[in-house]
Amino acid sequence: AADYLDQKNGTESIGFDANFAIQYGYSIVVMILCLLSASFIIRCIVTEKDSKLIELLMVSVSPLALLLGKILAVMTYVLIMIAMMAIGFVLSYEISVEYSQMGIDLSQLNLNWDTIVIALISLLLAFATYAVLSGLIGTCCNTMEQSEPAIMIVTLLIMVGYIVSCLTPIISSNAVAAAVLSLCPVISVFCAPVSYVCGNISLIVLILSWVIQAIILVALSIFCAKVYRDLLLYRGSHMGISQLFQIFKNRKKEGATL
Repeated sequence: AADYLDQKNGTESIGFDANFAIQYGYSIVVMILCLLSASFIIRCIVTEKDSKLIELLMVSVSPLALLLGKILAVMTYVLIMIAMMAIGFVLSYEISVEYSQMGIDLSQLNLNWDTIVIALISLLLAFATYAVLSGLIGTCCNTMEQSEPAIMIVTLLIMVGYIVSCLTPIISSNAVAAAVLSLCPVISVFCAPVSYVCGNISLIVLILSWVIQAIILVALSIFCAKVYRDLLLYRGSHMGISQLFQIFKNRKKEGATL
């Protein structure tokens, strides 16, 4: 595979077609990962709340442990599915090369260990962020009817990032535009690693993108830790953002007094 360091030195460049193919393929993987995890987690939480099973589970299991169990379960399922897709792609490529000699040219995909590590870090950050967000939104619902709008909210965020990321190869030649998109949290999970591998942003911008995503993930986790128990036991109408922050403030005050 081509070395992306050569691209940064101007000795080698990735064409628009290859850039678009890499971006499109990676965006599909991220979209599938996030959509499946969001839908599964929200539906599981709402099902447990609607059936009153959650009160029984909370007797022996902490609320955050319940959420973590769902996140790990869906992560295992989706990662196995993605691994199977990758194995199928490799096998189909090998067969096409062996028998038809018309295999896809992978020479421009920069497939090396650095690229794999970058992709895995980015995928894990994207998955964890949307999983925690889905858990938080799911606990605001009490019935399956309320879960559909909740799933739609997360789906809308994911689709916005996916659609914009598919357009990034068009403006990737502009370094400023590529950097801005790579630092925007909703979009960066889709396009930042691809922009780096294709030589459109520097390693510093990629790391900064990861830092921003990690900060958002930590903030969501802290917020979720404060309000999760109250939300699991909540049985009123659909809870709004103002009520969430009010619960968070109350929990912070209780923690400060202790």
